[in-house]
Amino acid sequence: MPEMKFTTGPWRPNLHHTQEQAGRTYGFIHAGTAVPIAAVTLGVEGMPQDEGRANARLIAATPELYNALKAITDCYGVGYKSADKFVEDVHDFMIEGRAALAKARGEI
Repeated sequence: MPEMKFTTGPWRPNLHHTQEQAGRTYGFIHAGTAVPIAAVTLGVEGMPQDEGRANARLIAATPELYNALKAITDCYGVGYKSADKFVEDVHDFMIEGRAALAKARGEI
């Protein structure tokens, strides 16, 4: 599998220090530095700010969602010698996946 070239996580949405420009409100996604890696439209005519904020949280959860999905797909076809080990791994992947989904929903 090719090496991933995106900025590693965790990413976090900054929805408190917004910027207004041309009738739009922007929030930012940060990856551990003051320099944002992405800007997200939070408010524009026809799109409620709640939807823009939800989009920002989903984008910020991308590294965790990617890692959880990669872990699940990597275990497929591995040829586990023990059903217990398989169940243990899947359980761990589910915990990672649930945490990533909770982050995307803004619960953590």
